[in-house]
Amino acid sequence: VLKEGGLPHFVTHLTWGINTSSMAIPIDPKEAAAQRTMAAFILSVTCLNFPRAQGECLRLNLHGTCCSLLSSLEYDSKVEMDADTAAKLSIAESRVTIAFRTWIIICLGNLVKQNNLVQNQA
Repeated sequence: VLKEGGLPHFVTHLTWGINTSSMAIPIDPKEAAAQRTMAAFILSVTCLNFPRAQGECLRLNLHGTCCSLLSSLEYDSKVEMDADTAAKLSIAESRVTIAFRTWIIICLGNLVKQNNLVQNQA
């Protein structure tokens, strides 16, 4: 994937189908979620013990993209959740599924695993 220059495609694909208002063709949300999960899996495997891929993914801001996706699920549990917040959280959870979240977290771990340079920069 690195040799062929495909990493930018997979990093961009992590957010594919999330903002459907800008897309000309309707996308099945379940298919989009599956595609995002596969992209996270591929990036995770690509970064595993491969410093060049880790460095390139860092340059492509993979860690920022992953953190942004995960933070879309955050809410202040100390504040009572109103109907609007609950609806937004439900939509976010349907777009950032449990399987997707799992692979994003594994991907982040593999991104920094055994690579001090990447750990310091991320």
